[in-house]
Amino acid sequence: MTPAIQRADAAALVPAPIVSEIFDGMRQNSIVMQAFREIPVPVTTTSMPVLQGLATAFFRKGDTGLSQGDKLAWEAKTIVCDDLDVLIPIPDVVAADTQFDMWAEVRPQAIEALSNRLDVAVLRGEGAPSTFPTNVFSAIGTASQTRTRGTAAAASGGIAEDINQVMAFLESKGFVPSSFGADLQMKARLRSARDTTGQKLLDVRNEVIDGRMVASIEGLPVYFGMGGGWSLGAPTTGDPEMIAFDRSNFVLGVQRQMSWDILREAVITDANGNILFNLALQKMRALRLSIRVGWQVANYMTRQAKASGTNEVQRIAISGITTIGPGTFKISFGGLTTRAIVYDATAAVVQAELERLGTIGRDNVAVARSGSTPNFTFDITYKGAMGSQDITDVVSAAGDVAVTTGTPAFTITTPTAGVAPVKFPAAALIRP
Repeated sequence: MTPAIQRADAAALVPAPIVSEIFDGMRQNSIVMQAFREIPVPVTTTSMPVLQGLATAFFRKGDTGLSQGDKLAWEAKTIVCDDLDVLIPIPDVVAADTQFDMWAEVRPQAIEALSNRLDVAVLRGEGAPSTFPTNVFSAIGTASQTRTRGTAAAASGGIAEDINQVMAFLESKGFVPSSFGADLQMKARLRSARDTTGQKLLDVRNEVIDGRMVASIEGLPVYFGMGGGWSLGAPTTGDPEMIAFDRSNFVLGVQRQMSWDILREAVITDANGNILFNLALQKMRALRLSIRVGWQVANYMTRQAKASGTNEVQRIAISGITTIGPGTFKISFGGLTTRAIVYDATAAVVQAELERLGTIGRDNVAVARSGSTPNFTFDITYKGAMGSQDITDVVSAAGDVAVTTGTPAFTITTPTAGVAPVKFPAAALIRP
């Protein structure tokens, strides 16, 4: 009898040899499984941390010198593994046949379906769970790391030069291309790559590796997804045709375990709710196989291209005071309010009061004062943990009227909006 795992909602485990064959098949057909660095995820957990950052090296001064570090260079990231299921309908009459080898029959279908679904979820975000990071194609587009095929004329190298420039995108940011993923239509373009004399380009070729015909460019393998790999349906205009990866920065987490169960009375629908199979009425059963996978981009930064954004600046302009008296004002942020601050307080005093707020914290703001007595302006720049992002909360200020003359008024503006850094994914692509 097939053993069962201990989770209450789990099905029986697929025999280990079958699991190995399915995963090996996926590694030969999934672009993601071939181009990404794979790490095992323990079966007792659904997530695990991936450390991102650039190590800091330094010479320590003397025997008592202090160790240094750069806290901004590190960011904890997590791979969250989600269930990836495949349903394979089997007619009852076929399943009842004693000569029917279920695993042998369903293995190719499982490999094709799992490989394609994983690729389109990771690369273009189709059907991806909410726990997955931004899909690869969108991240590349945001970073403007794209190249239009045909930009290079034949005399300048044609498709070979287009590919070279895609590699140059990565190298200019400190990444090292390690492989390519491509749409099946790219195969013909690689086979027909010629120089201006009609000679086949030696740096774009097909060769047999491990018994399979594999295209290579500059000695780097080109992986073609099963069934196209880019889309679950027909390719659409403008779809990417090729992508270059730096393997070291893409991490795929896989639980090396596969569960299965048999559905007998389910109704199987497509993404639009259309009924595909009514198992009970059609005298069928469905084999459901489940694996758990997740992925992350381990490092968006290199020495050549550190991600940087814009720190938000919020301004408090005080007006309406003729002569400063004993009056005070307070600043609120995120539901918390400072202690009383005198109207002619220094920038250091205002900064210290803001840092006392639990919604801001130490070293997360810098305050500058401008203007002159009796009406000052305070610019609050968010930095540290609050830097390089849009600050959704806005400061507010209120004061008393205990001044010699005039009534204080507070104008709150945002001279500089916070902007998150543009991250540089370790990939670049070619579009038609």
